[in-house]
Amino acid sequence: MKWLTPGGLVAACATWEIVFGSASAATDRIVLTALVNAVVGFALAWYIPQAAAASRPNPLADASEERVRALATAARRRLGDDAAEAWLDTPHPALGNKAPRVAAAADVSGYERAIGLLQGPRAVAA
Repeated sequence: MKWLTPGGLVAACATWEIVFGSASAATDRIVLTALVNAVVGFALAWYIPQAAAASRPNPLADASEERVRALATAARRRLGDDAAEAWLDTPHPALGNKAPRVAAAADVSGYERAIGLLQGPRAVAA
């Protein structure tokens, strides 16, 4: 971005004056370099903050995903694969008419209630 500053433009003109004896012959190249650097600078100024924000870890989302994975694993062990998927996606009155997967993702108490239902008698869980 130094080409956008007046000092950078003066330095570029002075460099061409020293090297080639005439800065007027290099004016087009200096202007083109300044424009290319401006476009690249603006593109990076737009992209880098968004990329940094997108790559920032979210510990609450990670914890929510871990609760859902733990509940799904426990359901598969208790009920088997097909029955576990059905149970995870079926709303249950004890969870406020939410599916166990949704209740576990929402908060820790929903996860604990869903695990409690799963560990109860098989008739209640299924």
